[in-house]
Amino acid sequence: MRKVRLNKAMELLKEQSYTVSEVAFTIGFGSADYFSKCFKNYFGYSPGEVEKNQEDQDEAQSVKDQINVLKNFPVQTSSFIGRENEIKTIVELLEKYRIVSLIGTGGCSKTRLACETVLKLEKEYQDGFWFVELAPIEAEELVIKQLMSTLEITEVPGKDMMEVLIGKIRDRNF
Repeated sequence: MRKVRLNKAMELLKEQSYTVSEVAFTIGFGSADYFSKCFKNYFGYSPGEVEKNQEDQDEAQSVKDQINVLKNFPVQTSSFIGRENEIKTIVELLEKYRIVSLIGTGGCSKTRLACETVLKLEKEYQDGFWFVELAPIEAEELVIKQLMSTLEITEVPGKDMMEVLIGKIRDRNF
């Protein structure tokens, strides 16, 4: 019975419209101190920490959701503000082209911008999005090799790599 009451207390505390004392008396505890002790024994933290733990869980879930959508993209842990025009431009380019490159000087947040754009389009592409790191590439002819490597497409002896790449991604929705 106590477990049921404590789980109900957790629900009420997550609503954040009740104080610890109100929750304690609502679920049938005669003392807020005793309720807090039982709550901490059961959940491992005090009722006053529910809001913080909920925020931590929400943040962890957000990171998990990013990992699912962003496939091999670097995980982003900072907030993102602005750049709506750039996102709109990238979305328009993705409607026209299968491959879009973001080019700029190091540190101007190209990767962060790409991640944010992908999160806005997550339901559009069933096969996901793939991040291809081109910064270490020093020669134009190595770009296609990097694309194929990232997409796990192997070269076919005697065939043009671009033809192989196009053949492999033609029917995929990414």
